[in-house]
Order: sequence, then C-alpha cells, then structure tokens
Amino acid sequence: TLSVDTKDFINQLNKADGSAADLDKSLETLTKSASDVGDKMSKNLTLPIVALGTAAVAMAADAENSANRFKKVFADDMGSASDAIKNLTSNYGMSVDEAQKMMASTGQLAKSMGASTAEAASMAEQIAALSVDIAASSGGTVDAAAAHEILNKALSGQTKGMKELGYAISTEDVAAQQAIDGTDKLTGASGKLATAQAALKVITDATADAQGGFEVGRNRVSQRRGSLRRLPLAPAHLHHQPGPARGAAHRGP
Repeated sequence: TLSVDTKDFINQLNKADGSAADLDKSLETLTKSASDVGDKMSKNLTLPIVALGTAAVAMAADAENSANRFKKVFADDMGSASDAIKNLTSNYGMSVDEAQKMMASTGQLAKSMGASTAEAASMAEQIAALSVDIAASSGGTVDAAAAHEILNKALSGQTKGMKELGYAISTEDVAAQQAIDGTDKLTGASGKLATAQAALKVITDATADAQGGFEVGRNRVSQRRGSLRRLPLAPAHLHHQPGPARGAAHRGP
C-alpha cells in the first residue's frame, strides 16, 4: 500500500491562508489610515483655506460695493468727499473702506433729508469722526461701527440709542435747539434737514468729552513707545563690578 505524509503540506497551506488573512487585514488598516489622513487634511487644511478664500472674496466685494455707493452719493461734489476721506484715514485711523462706508451711509441719509452734496459730506465726516472718538473714549466697550449706527439714527430723531453710548439726549433737546435756530416751523424735507442739523448740534455739545479721544489714545501709545525706547539696558547697580584677580593674596589692614 502506498502512503503519503500530507502533514507538512497541510501546515504550509494553513500558513499561507494565515499570511493572506494578515495581508488583507494590513491592507484594510492601511486603507482606513489613508482615509483618516484625507479626512483630517480636508478638515484642518482644505476647508480653512476654502473658508479664507471665500471670506477674502466677500471682503473684496463688500469694499467694491462701499466704493460704488460712496461715488454715487457724492458724485456731485467728489472733491469735498475725497478730502473727508483723507482726513478720516490720516487722523482717525480708518481704512479707506471703513471711511467710505460710513460717509456713504450718513451722506445718503442727509441727502434724503434735502441736504446738498457738500452739506451731506460735512455731516457725514463729522459723524464718522465722532464715532471713532466715542469708541476710543469708551475703553473698548463700544466699537466705531456701532456708535456710527446709533449716531445716524439720532440724526433722524431716534435718540434713545444714545444712552447706549452714555449720553442722554431726547427729542425735546433737539426740538429746543430747533427753536433756538428758528427752524422749528419748517416742514417737509426742509424740516427734516433742520431736525438733523439741530440733532448734530445737540450731539456735538453732549459728546464734548469724547471728542479728540482717538488722538489722545494715539498720543498715549506713542509716548509709551518712546518711553520703552529710552529705557536703559540695565539699572546702574546691576552692571558687572570686577572683583579681585584670581590668586591675589588678601591683604589685611
């Protein structure tokens, strides 16, 4: 009878099956790891880059809209409006986009009340500058954009928001100023413009303590920087004092 020992053959087959299973498991792990890496790259790298790009496009579009609105509002007197922009950017730390946005907002409001383009530019410049001063004087509790929105509303007679800025101004105050100006009997567009001009006077008087706040803050920062530049490298008593030379014999009195 012919007999064949198949134990070694079967063992080799079992080892081969085990190796194949291990290989499959390793490939599965590698595939999952690669997928995890891809997910993390999308989450931590790709998505933020896309978000930054989207934000940049939105900011550029917003700036373009502000510039177009500014040109439209002040088209009849671009010289006055451009001078106001130079003042706001040079003396109040505003970007061109911020200045144009505020100027266009107040300018359009003023013109809707019957102001000429030159009058609208003057009012808009005053309100924008005052917004920055109030923000600077608030110690960071109010930002310029929020102050500007409240001041714009006050020009049209909505004075309640002024309390948020720390100033109690009422419609009665504005009416009293109109009586002083002799414009309390005006109606229509002239009456609205007179109300805005009276409101601006009342606001200017009430916020006298805040005016110049941005310049004061800028001067303080400049002074601090100057003080830092003038500091000595080390106090005099900390300078190195040479000791006796090594090996020198100590002499008594």
